[in-house]
Amino acid sequence: MVTKAPLGSQILDSVHMVLGMCTEIADELPDALDNDDIVNVGEELGDCQWYIAGYAHTWGFTLPDDVIVDAGAGPNLDPMKTIAQLQDLDKKELAYGKIAPLEERERLINLLHREIENLAYGLDIDMEAQRAKIIAKLKARYGEKFNAHGAINRDLEIERKILEGGK
Repeated sequence: MVTKAPLGSQILDSVHMVLGMCTEIADELPDALDNDDIVNVGEELGDCQWYIAGYAHTWGFTLPDDVIVDAGAGPNLDPMKTIAQLQDLDKKELAYGKIAPLEERERLINLLHREIENLAYGLDIDMEAQRAKIIAKLKARYGEKFNAHGAINRDLEIERKILEGGK
């Protein structure tokens, strides 16, 4: 299933993924937390992980299957700092032609993946189940392939039912 817009270059795909991570964590997650909406909190963390997976795919990385969760780390994590570092790598490549070492991109995306898993753990959110819900949500939105119409004209009622565990 392809659920991202084909932008035509690796750096543009990377920028798309990093901007998506930023939107989920800096804008949408705080609103969900403020509203005490745990279903939406799980969605935003799951959506961020979708962008993380897209980023890893864009650069040819494989994310680890097992992420070691540090139960005491949750409040000390700063995923926005890690996202900002990814943004800086993309900015430098896009604007100045400075190519970042792949090892640094991989280190940062794995760190962010672990940070999201830790945040979810601290909120008692099962990210494996959440990832399955995100895939079901995207499948309902796009079918088997991304299309702009599906991205713009979302059926939020159906998506919410999927996220709540219904079909």
